[in-house]
Amino acid sequence: MAEFLFQSANILRSATAKEPFEQALRNECNYTSYQPYINWSKFSTNLLAAPLFDGSPSSISNNGAYRPHPGITFCATSYNTTLFFPPGLGGSCVTSGPVAGYLPYLTPNPLPSGLGFNPQCLHTAGHYIVGGAPGGDFYTSPGDPYFWLHHAMIDRVWWIWQNQVTDGSREEVVAGTRTMNNRPPSGEATLEDEVELGMLGKGRRLGELVRTTGGPFCYVYV
Repeated sequence: MAEFLFQSANILRSATAKEPFEQALRNECNYTSYQPYINWSKFSTNLLAAPLFDGSPSSISNNGAYRPHPGITFCATSYNTTLFFPPGLGGSCVTSGPVAGYLPYLTPNPLPSGLGFNPQCLHTAGHYIVGGAPGGDFYTSPGDPYFWLHHAMIDRVWWIWQNQVTDGSREEVVAGTRTMNNRPPSGEATLEDEVELGMLGKGRRLGELVRTTGGPFCYVYV
């Protein structure tokens, strides 16, 4: 999580965290199964009905304790649109499941060292769907178990989109700047860009990471 915090503004790097995460699970924790994902479309009308969030013993949490707040207004400047997310019936720390009572402490805070005591609830991994505060904390997101299920689904959507054509042309597509919202200015990304993983593993060329059956990867989705 610390490596993600330090390099989170670099979109190219943060998008590849799943490989070292899975390798750590398999090689250090003896995990032998696959990476699960949550199908957003299946539970989009009632997220609390999803097995992940129904509060059952096999779920990761429930809706959390009630926390009053006025909701949040999100400005999607790229689309000239403003969205309002109303408050829900939960909103605070979860009270059931294996992560009940967990608090991330490695979060942005006013101390110059970045080491100030700053406990918070879990991150809004589903972007304004899950989280201990409106909008959540982007920097602590890998500490939330839902982060990995959410990003596996993003990866699945990417894989589905690539396979909607048969000529492989979508496996060579990259667009946008190297940093989030181009801050700081970074130029357009290319397939030749080096993706750095810091202490998590060796760097790789972006072109090695754009398909699920190329480079270090060998998997498909069902």
